[in-house]
Amino acid sequence: MKYRTLGRTGLKVSEIGLGTWAMGGDEWGPVDDAESIRAIQRAVELGVNFIDTADVYGAGHSEELVARALQGRRRDEYILSSKAGFDIYSQPGVPGGAGQNFTPAYLEHALAQSLKRLQTDIIDVYHLHNPNLEIIRQGDALNTLVKAREQGKIRFIAVSVSTVEEGIACIESGVVDTLQLVYNLISREPEAKLFPLAKERKIGIIVRTPLAFGLLTGKYRVGHPFPAGDFRRDMPADWLETNIPKVEKLRFLVKGRIKSLAQAAIAFVLSNDAVSVAIPGAKTVRNAEENLAASEVAPLDADDLRLAAELYAHNFAN
Repeated sequence: MKYRTLGRTGLKVSEIGLGTWAMGGDEWGPVDDAESIRAIQRAVELGVNFIDTADVYGAGHSEELVARALQGRRRDEYILSSKAGFDIYSQPGVPGGAGQNFTPAYLEHALAQSLKRLQTDIIDVYHLHNPNLEIIRQGDALNTLVKAREQGKIRFIAVSVSTVEEGIACIESGVVDTLQLVYNLISREPEAKLFPLAKERKIGIIVRTPLAFGLLTGKYRVGHPFPAGDFRRDMPADWLETNIPKVEKLRFLVKGRIKSLAQAAIAFVLSNDAVSVAIPGAKTVRNAEENLAASEVAPLDADDLRLAAELYAHNFAN
Protein backbone atom coordinates (compact mmCIF):
# COMPACT_ATOMS: atom_id res chain seq x y z
CA MET A 1 0.00 0.00 0.00
CA LYS A 2 1.24 3.47 -0.89
CA TYR A 3 0.44 6.62 1.06
CA ARG A 4 -0.29 10.24 0.18
CA THR A 5 -0.72 13.50 2.06
CA LEU A 6 -4.31 14.65 2.60
CA GLY A 7 -3.79 18.23 1.47
CA ARG A 8 -3.00 20.81 4.11
CA THR A 9 -4.07 18.47 6.92
CA GLY A 10 -0.67 16.83 6.65
CA LEU A 11 -2.24 13.45 7.39
CA LYS A 12 -0.49 10.52 5.71
CA VAL A 13 -3.34 8.43 4.32
CA SER A 14 -3.39 5.13 2.46
CA GLU A 15 -4.09 6.04 -1.15
CA ILE A 16 -6.93 3.53 -1.05
CA GLY A 17 -9.19 3.77 1.96
CA LEU A 18 -12.36 1.91 2.80
CA GLY A 19 -15.88 3.21 2.24
CA THR A 20 -18.45 1.66 4.58
CA TRP A 21 -21.79 2.86 3.21
CA ALA A 22 -22.74 -0.62 2.01
CA MET A 23 -22.01 -2.05 5.46
CA GLY A 24 -24.83 -0.02 6.98
CA GLY A 25 -27.22 -2.59 5.59
CA ASP A 26 -30.23 -0.51 4.63
CA GLU A 27 -29.50 0.65 1.06
CA TRP A 28 -27.25 -1.90 -0.66
CA GLY A 29 -29.22 -5.05 -0.09
CA PRO A 30 -28.39 -7.87 2.33
CA VAL A 31 -25.26 -7.53 4.43
CA ASP A 32 -23.46 -9.80 6.90
CA ASP A 33 -22.11 -7.87 9.90
CA ALA A 34 -19.48 -10.48 10.73
CA GLU A 35 -18.18 -10.41 7.16
CA SER A 36 -18.20 -6.60 7.17
CA ILE A 37 -16.05 -6.58 10.29
CA ARG A 38 -13.67 -9.08 8.70
CA ALA A 39 -13.46 -6.90 5.61
CA ILE A 40 -12.50 -3.84 7.69
CA GLN A 41 -9.91 -5.82 9.61
CA ARG A 42 -8.46 -7.33 6.43
CA ALA A 43 -8.22 -3.89 4.83
CA VAL A 44 -6.29 -2.61 7.84
CA GLU A 45 -4.00 -5.65 7.71
CA LEU A 46 -3.22 -4.75 4.09
CA GLY A 47 -2.24 -1.20 5.00
CA VAL A 48 -5.45 0.81 4.92
CA ASN A 49 -5.49 3.53 7.55
CA PHE A 50 -8.35 5.70 6.22
CA ILE A 51 -11.85 4.49 7.12
CA ASP A 52 -14.81 6.52 5.85
CA THR A 53 -18.31 6.27 7.29
CA ALA A 54 -21.33 8.47 8.08
CA ASP A 55 -24.09 8.53 10.66
CA VAL A 56 -26.78 8.00 8.03
CA TYR A 57 -25.25 4.70 6.84
CA GLY A 58 -27.66 2.29 8.48
CA ALA A 59 -28.71 4.96 11.01
CA GLY A 60 -25.43 4.64 12.88
CA HIS A 61 -24.89 0.95 12.24
CA SER A 62 -21.88 1.46 9.96
CA GLU A 63 -20.15 3.62 12.59
CA GLU A 64 -20.78 0.94 15.21
CA LEU A 65 -19.29 -1.76 12.95
CA VAL A 66 -16.20 0.36 12.35
CA ALA A 67 -15.71 0.75 16.10
CA ARG A 68 -16.11 -2.99 16.68
CA ALA A 69 -13.68 -3.86 13.90
CA LEU A 70 -11.01 -1.48 15.19
CA GLN A 71 -11.40 -2.37 18.85
CA GLY A 72 -8.05 -3.01 20.49
CA ARG A 73 -6.02 -1.06 17.94
CA ARG A 74 -4.07 2.04 18.89
CA ARG A 75 -5.98 5.18 17.95
CA ASP A 76 -3.01 6.59 16.03
CA GLU A 77 -3.02 3.58 13.71
CA TYR A 78 -6.11 4.70 11.78
CA ILE A 79 -7.85 7.84 10.54
CA LEU A 80 -11.59 8.14 11.06
CA SER A 81 -13.75 10.04 8.59
CA SER A 82 -17.47 10.57 9.20
CA LYS A 83 -20.30 12.87 8.19
CA ALA A 84 -23.50 14.53 9.38
CA GLY A 85 -26.39 16.40 7.84
CA PHE A 86 -29.15 13.83 7.35
CA ASP A 87 -31.56 13.80 10.30
CA ILE A 88 -31.64 10.21 11.54
CA TYR A 89 -33.05 11.08 14.96
CA SER A 90 -36.41 12.83 14.64
CA GLN A 91 -38.06 9.95 12.75
CA PRO A 92 -36.23 6.75 13.73
CA GLY A 93 -36.43 3.96 11.19
CA VAL A 94 -36.99 6.16 8.15
CA PRO A 95 -34.43 5.07 5.50
CA GLY A 96 -31.99 7.89 4.83
CA GLY A 97 -33.32 9.91 7.72
CA ALA A 98 -36.01 12.59 7.82
CA GLY A 99 -34.37 14.95 5.36
CA GLN A 100 -31.32 17.15 5.75
CA ASN A 101 -30.59 19.31 8.77
CA PHE A 102 -27.52 21.52 9.01
CA THR A 103 -28.55 23.72 11.91
CA PRO A 104 -25.84 24.21 14.56
CA ALA A 105 -27.90 22.46 17.24
CA TYR A 106 -28.49 19.42 15.06
CA LEU A 107 -24.85 19.15 13.96
CA GLU A 108 -23.63 19.40 17.55
CA HIS A 109 -26.01 16.61 18.58
CA ALA A 110 -25.09 14.44 15.59
CA LEU A 111 -21.38 14.81 16.30
CA ALA A 112 -21.84 13.82 19.93
CA GLN A 113 -23.69 10.67 18.89
CA SER A 114 -21.11 9.73 16.26
CA LEU A 115 -18.31 10.08 18.81
CA LYS A 116 -20.15 7.63 21.05
CA ARG A 117 -20.78 5.10 18.29
CA LEU A 118 -17.20 5.30 17.05
CA GLN A 119 -15.93 4.94 20.62
CA THR A 120 -13.51 7.83 20.28
CA ASP A 121 -13.11 11.32 21.67
CA ILE A 122 -12.11 12.87 18.34
CA ILE A 123 -12.98 12.33 14.66
CA ASP A 124 -10.08 13.05 12.33
CA VAL A 125 -12.01 14.24 9.26
CA TYR A 126 -15.60 15.38 9.77
CA HIS A 127 -17.87 16.27 6.86
CA LEU A 128 -20.99 18.18 6.19
CA HIS A 129 -22.88 15.53 4.21
CA ASN A 130 -23.94 16.90 0.81
CA PRO A 131 -25.12 20.41 1.76
CA ASN A 132 -26.42 22.57 -1.06
CA LEU A 133 -24.71 25.72 -2.29
CA GLU A 134 -26.86 28.00 -0.12
CA ILE A 135 -25.93 26.12 3.07
CA ILE A 136 -22.24 26.26 2.17
CA ARG A 137 -22.29 30.00 1.43
CA GLN A 138 -24.49 30.92 4.40
CA GLY A 139 -21.74 29.68 6.70
CA ASP A 140 -23.47 28.61 9.93
CA ALA A 141 -22.89 24.91 9.31
CA LEU A 142 -19.20 25.38 8.54
CA ASN A 143 -18.82 27.65 11.56
CA THR A 144 -20.28 24.88 13.72
CA LEU A 145 -17.47 22.60 12.57
CA VAL A 146 -14.93 25.34 13.28
CA LYS A 147 -16.28 25.45 16.83
CA ALA A 148 -16.10 21.65 17.10
CA ARG A 149 -12.47 21.77 16.00
CA GLU A 150 -11.68 24.42 18.59
CA GLN A 151 -13.28 22.16 21.21
CA GLY A 152 -11.06 19.26 20.18
CA LYS A 153 -13.93 17.07 18.94
CA ILE A 154 -12.72 16.98 15.33
CA ARG A 155 -9.33 17.53 13.75
CA PHE A 156 -10.14 18.69 10.23
CA ILE A 157 -13.15 20.17 8.44
CA ALA A 158 -14.49 18.51 5.31
CA VAL A 159 -17.51 18.70 3.03
CA SER A 160 -18.97 15.99 0.84
CA VAL A 161 -20.13 17.79 -2.31
CA SER A 162 -22.29 16.91 -5.29
CA THR A 163 -21.19 19.55 -7.83
CA VAL A 164 -18.07 21.38 -8.92
CA GLU A 165 -19.67 24.70 -7.95
CA GLU A 166 -20.25 23.45 -4.39
CA GLY A 167 -16.65 22.31 -4.17
CA ILE A 168 -15.32 25.66 -5.32
CA ALA A 169 -17.54 27.46 -2.77
CA CYS A 170 -16.12 25.26 -0.01
CA ILE A 171 -12.56 26.07 -1.02
CA GLU A 172 -13.35 29.78 -1.20
CA SER A 173 -14.76 29.67 2.35
CA GLY A 174 -11.20 29.37 3.62
CA VAL A 175 -12.12 26.93 6.42
CA VAL A 176 -12.51 23.64 4.55
CA ASP A 177 -9.48 21.34 4.64
CA THR A 178 -10.77 18.46 2.54
CA LEU A 179 -13.44 17.72 -0.06
CA GLN A 180 -15.15 14.43 -0.76
CA LEU A 181 -16.57 14.08 -4.26
CA VAL A 182 -17.49 11.77 -7.14
CA TYR A 183 -14.76 11.06 -9.67
CA ASN A 184 -14.39 8.01 -11.87
CA LEU A 185 -13.88 6.84 -15.45
CA ILE A 186 -17.42 7.82 -16.51
CA SER A 187 -17.80 10.94 -14.31
CA ARG A 188 -14.83 13.31 -14.64
CA GLU A 189 -16.35 16.75 -14.04
CA PRO A 190 -13.90 17.87 -11.29
CA GLU A 191 -10.86 17.65 -13.58
CA ALA A 192 -11.19 20.96 -15.42
CA LYS A 193 -11.68 23.54 -12.63
CA LEU A 194 -11.97 21.94 -9.22
CA PHE A 195 -8.83 19.81 -9.13
CA PRO A 196 -6.47 22.62 -10.22
CA LEU A 197 -7.92 24.94 -7.56
CA ALA A 198 -7.71 22.24 -4.90
CA LYS A 199 -4.04 21.64 -5.70
CA GLU A 200 -3.31 25.36 -5.61
CA ARG A 201 -4.96 25.75 -2.18
CA LYS A 202 -3.64 22.40 -0.84
CA ILE A 203 -7.13 20.98 -0.31
CA GLY A 204 -7.24 17.21 0.20
CA ILE A 205 -9.43 15.26 -2.24
CA ILE A 206 -11.28 12.14 -1.10
CA VAL A 207 -12.86 10.32 -4.06
CA ARG A 208 -16.08 8.44 -3.42
CA THR A 209 -17.80 6.07 -5.88
CA PRO A 210 -14.61 5.33 -7.86
CA LEU A 211 -16.54 2.27 -9.08
CA ALA A 212 -19.65 4.28 -10.05
CA PHE A 213 -22.04 2.43 -7.72
CA GLY A 214 -20.60 -0.87 -8.91
CA LEU A 215 -20.93 -0.22 -12.65
CA LEU A 216 -17.15 -0.14 -13.07
CA THR A 217 -16.74 -3.59 -11.60
CA GLY A 218 -17.98 -4.74 -15.00
CA LYS A 219 -20.23 -7.41 -13.52
CA TYR A 220 -23.61 -5.88 -14.38
CA ARG A 221 -25.59 -6.12 -17.58
CA VAL A 222 -28.63 -4.28 -18.87
CA GLY A 223 -31.68 -5.52 -16.96
CA HIS A 224 -29.72 -6.68 -13.93
CA PRO A 225 -32.18 -7.40 -11.06
CA PHE A 226 -30.88 -5.59 -7.98
CA PRO A 227 -32.20 -7.15 -4.75
CA ALA A 228 -34.94 -5.70 -2.56
CA GLY A 229 -33.56 -2.95 -0.36
CA ASP A 230 -30.81 -2.01 -2.82
CA PHE A 231 -31.15 1.69 -3.69
CA ARG A 232 -30.00 0.99 -7.25
CA ARG A 233 -33.41 -0.55 -7.95
CA ASP A 234 -34.74 3.02 -7.82
CA MET A 235 -32.23 4.53 -10.22
CA PRO A 236 -33.65 6.03 -13.44
CA ALA A 237 -34.99 3.41 -15.79
CA ASP A 238 -32.23 4.05 -18.35
CA TRP A 239 -29.35 4.07 -15.84
CA LEU A 240 -27.98 0.70 -16.88
CA GLU A 241 -28.89 1.14 -20.55
CA THR A 242 -26.99 4.45 -20.68
CA ASN A 243 -23.91 3.44 -18.75
CA ILE A 244 -23.24 -0.23 -19.49
CA PRO A 245 -22.13 0.52 -23.09
CA LYS A 246 -19.64 3.06 -21.67
CA VAL A 247 -18.30 0.48 -19.25
CA GLU A 248 -17.89 -2.08 -22.03
CA LYS A 249 -15.70 0.34 -24.00
CA LEU A 250 -13.37 0.60 -21.01
CA ARG A 251 -12.56 -3.10 -20.83
CA PHE A 252 -9.40 -2.48 -22.85
CA LEU A 253 -7.86 -1.34 -19.55
CA VAL A 254 -7.90 -4.91 -18.18
CA LYS A 255 -4.59 -6.34 -19.30
CA GLY A 256 -1.19 -7.28 -18.03
CA ARG A 257 -0.78 -6.39 -14.37
CA ILE A 258 -4.42 -5.20 -14.13
CA LYS A 259 -6.64 -8.20 -13.41
CA SER A 260 -10.11 -6.63 -13.25
CA LEU A 261 -12.03 -3.59 -14.42
CA ALA A 262 -12.50 -2.58 -10.77
CA GLN A 263 -8.73 -2.42 -10.30
CA ALA A 264 -8.40 -0.38 -13.50
CA ALA A 265 -11.10 2.04 -12.32
CA ILE A 266 -9.43 2.62 -8.95
CA ALA A 267 -6.00 2.89 -10.60
CA PHE A 268 -7.46 5.56 -12.90
CA VAL A 269 -8.54 7.65 -9.91
CA LEU A 270 -5.10 7.28 -8.34
CA SER A 271 -3.46 8.40 -11.59
CA ASN A 272 -4.57 11.98 -10.85
CA ASP A 273 -2.15 13.73 -8.49
CA ALA A 274 -4.93 15.95 -7.13
CA VAL A 275 -6.41 12.87 -5.43
CA SER A 276 -5.32 12.02 -1.89
CA VAL A 277 -7.38 8.88 -1.30
CA ALA A 278 -10.01 6.78 -3.09
CA ILE A 279 -12.62 5.08 -0.92
CA PRO A 280 -14.22 2.17 -2.79
CA GLY A 281 -16.84 0.33 -0.79
CA ALA A 282 -16.61 -3.31 0.18
CA LYS A 283 -18.96 -5.70 1.97
CA THR A 284 -16.67 -8.73 1.90
CA VAL A 285 -13.04 -9.62 2.44
CA ARG A 286 -12.78 -10.61 -1.22
CA ASN A 287 -14.07 -7.19 -2.34
CA ALA A 288 -11.58 -5.43 -0.10
CA GLU A 289 -8.62 -7.49 -1.28
CA GLU A 290 -9.39 -6.96 -4.95
CA ASN A 291 -9.91 -3.23 -4.54
CA LEU A 292 -6.73 -2.73 -2.55
CA ALA A 293 -4.66 -4.53 -5.17
CA ALA A 294 -5.17 -1.43 -7.35
CA SER A 295 -2.51 0.34 -5.29
CA GLU A 296 0.06 -2.00 -6.81
CA VAL A 297 -0.97 -1.33 -10.42
CA ALA A 298 -1.54 2.45 -10.32
CA PRO A 299 -1.04 4.69 -12.15
CA LEU A 300 -2.47 3.65 -15.49
CA ASP A 301 -0.19 3.83 -18.51
CA ALA A 302 -0.11 7.20 -20.27
CA ASP A 303 -1.53 5.75 -23.51
CA ASP A 304 -4.44 4.16 -21.65
CA LEU A 305 -5.15 7.41 -19.84
CA ARG A 306 -5.19 9.22 -23.19
CA LEU A 307 -7.60 6.71 -24.75
CA ALA A 308 -9.91 6.84 -21.73
CA ALA A 309 -9.90 10.65 -21.91
CA GLU A 310 -10.79 10.56 -25.61
CA LEU A 311 -13.68 8.22 -24.96
CA TYR A 312 -15.02 10.48 -22.22
CA ALA A 313 -14.59 13.63 -24.32
CA HIS A 314 -16.75 12.09 -27.06
CA ASN A 315 -19.31 10.70 -24.58
CA PHE A 316 -18.08 7.19 -25.43
CA ALA A 317 -19.44 7.53 -28.95
CA ASN A 318 -16.23 6.27 -30.58
